[in-house]
Amino acid sequence: MKIIQNKIFIGIIFFLVINIFYIFSKGDTFLANSWDFYDSNVVWLKLMTKKKYLFANSETIIKEYMNIPRLSLGSELNVIVWLFILFEPFYALVLNQLLVQIISFLGIYLLSNRYIFKERGQWISFAIAFIFALLPFWQPGGIGAMGIPLLIYCFFEVLEYPKKYYLYLYLTLYPFYSNLFVFGIFSLFLLFSLLFLFRRKNYKRGLIILFFIGILYLVVEYRMFYFSFFNKNFVSHREEFFSQVGLRDAIKATINSFFVGQDHVPSLHQNIIIFSIIISLIMSLIKRDKYHLKILLFGLLLVAFIASFDGFYNQRNMSFFLSSISSIFTKFQTNRFYILYPTIWYTLFLFALRVIYSSLRKYKLQFITYILVVGQFFIVFKSNNIYKNLYDRYINTDQIYTFNEFYSEKAFKKISFCINRNEKVISLGIHPAVSAYNNLNTADGYSAIYPLSYKKKFRKIISKELDNNIENKDYFDNWGSRCYIFDDKLGTRFDITKYSSPEATINLELDVNALKSLSIGYIISTIPLQNKNRYNLVEKYSDNFRNYYLYKIIF
Repeated sequence: MKIIQNKIFIGIIFFLVINIFYIFSKGDTFLANSWDFYDSNVVWLKLMTKKKYLFANSETIIKEYMNIPRLSLGSELNVIVWLFILFEPFYALVLNQLLVQIISFLGIYLLSNRYIFKERGQWISFAIAFIFALLPFWQPGGIGAMGIPLLIYCFFEVLEYPKKYYLYLYLTLYPFYSNLFVFGIFSLFLLFSLLFLFRRKNYKRGLIILFFIGILYLVVEYRMFYFSFFNKNFVSHREEFFSQVGLRDAIKATINSFFVGQDHVPSLHQNIIIFSIIISLIMSLIKRDKYHLKILLFGLLLVAFIASFDGFYNQRNMSFFLSSISSIFTKFQTNRFYILYPTIWYTLFLFALRVIYSSLRKYKLQFITYILVVGQFFIVFKSNNIYKNLYDRYINTDQIYTFNEFYSEKAFKKISFCINRNEKVISLGIHPAVSAYNNLNTADGYSAIYPLSYKKKFRKIISKELDNNIENKDYFDNWGSRCYIFDDKLGTRFDITKYSSPEATINLELDVNALKSLSIGYIISTIPLQNKNRYNLVEKYSDNFRNYYLYKIIF
């Protein structure tokens, strides 16, 4: 027990040291993929923390961001929201990262020690838990995906030992630190399946716990629950989601989902983990080890099912079929069983390593296990922010954003002085989130849920540009969560920097009357515009990463 406590202590200290390094950097070295993070969630969280919006009615309009209703920002009961309330955005993100890393480390380590490496080879539990916690998880998801191993551990332990009351704390925390529609539904389904498969004798207690977690989720997500089932007045832009994916692309997406995974929950399993599982299957066959054969084959079949559902979910025939069954399939992505990928793949990896370790031990070839573990560590480490920080700073300084570089607060402080706050701005060649983060009144932006009526009004602005580019038209009309200004030449290159070989100039064709109807007075572009008769250049600004051209629209 003391050895376990020591290893847990070492792991926590390591992740604490990493994140203290980020804190002292003050945003200069905190890297992250801007996609579905800096370009959206950070701004939503910042907007939500304003006192007038935090507990506002769900129908309250957020005038400074796309005129979206308060509903679109999400629940104020989520832990990440309160981190943003208590700390500045950058420090809230660092603290969130630390908490998720510690929870993910504890989850795999405790689960493995309890059910996989009970005696010999417990160093493998520590190593894989350490690797798992270094995965480049999607920060806005909180512990939704990375906290599943600890959720399983606490669930199983409470079923066996109901008087371990401290475990109920985590079961209570999970709904407040994840999202019901992105993670919760699928996590609860997993727990229910595990209860049915492995803990039937405790099913009554298990169902009570699942019901308890479900009720907490409904409390946290009360806004979205009301919108989904009771509010008939609000029509979301998601009502017009339609997929054009063909059969061939669906098959490719299925294969990619199985072997590569999903961007929001990267498991980085495609090389060493899959190789280890194949080797362990062969060894289990030779040894006639039915126990491990069943576990490994069942896990692979489960992944194959999830990958197939994920790949074919957006196939046009499947999309039409699902939407004809219920509108719930257009309102929410029900293919998100892939959030279970990290937990499934690393559990299979642990079982595979157990087979390999035990098989090679008598031949004194355990070092092969070490090679597999170290190899996976380097694969994950290379994708982690620690490595990327060093790589970005000393080798590839033009490719990855730091927090400060993305939001460009110094440049936008100058830009804001030249803008009439009664008029809204739109952006070209830069995510609108940058303007919104810097407290400008933005008409464009990224929102997972916003009124369909606003999408149609905004479309009038960019109709000519969409007609000139079929891919842009499909992207906006059949999805449209990025309510952005499109240019036929730029396509979906939404962030143009000094290093990304931009077009020399852009002939931007926007509908002036539609701009006026939404009170849009300015364009912030990272590329010069040709239309001098429509857009008057007010000022040019620059920082280390981008050039900024502020234009006043001429009506």
